[in-house]
Amino acid sequence: MNYRTAAFLAAASFAVEGLCALAHRALGFDGAPYDHLLDAAYAVAMVGSALGIVALARLLSTSKPLRVFAFVAAAGFGCMGLESAVGAVHRVGALGPLFTVGMALGLLGSLAFTITGSIVARPRWIAAAPLVAIIAAAAGGEMGLSLLSGAAWLCVAVAAEIPSTRSRDESSARA
Repeated sequence: MNYRTAAFLAAASFAVEGLCALAHRALGFDGAPYDHLLDAAYAVAMVGSALGIVALARLLSTSKPLRVFAFVAAAGFGCMGLESAVGAVHRVGALGPLFTVGMALGLLGSLAFTITGSIVARPRWIAAAPLVAIIAAAAGGEMGLSLLSGAAWLCVAVAAEIPSTRSRDESSARA
């Protein structure tokens, strides 16, 4: 899956989750259908985020640490997505620790990805998008800040063709 498709998937899912959260706060929507939709949208957003950060790492640079941090973040996003997917089907609290572990891995992996990406990748700004997305979703997902997460992934998806360091690395290796 290319990074744009994954980023669009994450952006759309975060937008649905953010709109559901806003509807809950503004209109008082509550109950099973709303909760299931919210969990399902978050699960799909986490899958899109996991696929997106790994594809973005491949696009931005050939740096091994960047890819490792992308996989750490993707593992965290996967844990959070799995917990949300199970929550969409069945209301259980047994997987709560999985979400917490996923949040820790997602935040730490995204932070390391952002730092490493700002050093080795071009353009540097795009490496921060996954971190902005996960912080916005974690800090204010219940208040609709997942819309900001969607906007961050949308920036990744609609960014013009990104001149990556990979093409420069490959061209210098040929010379």
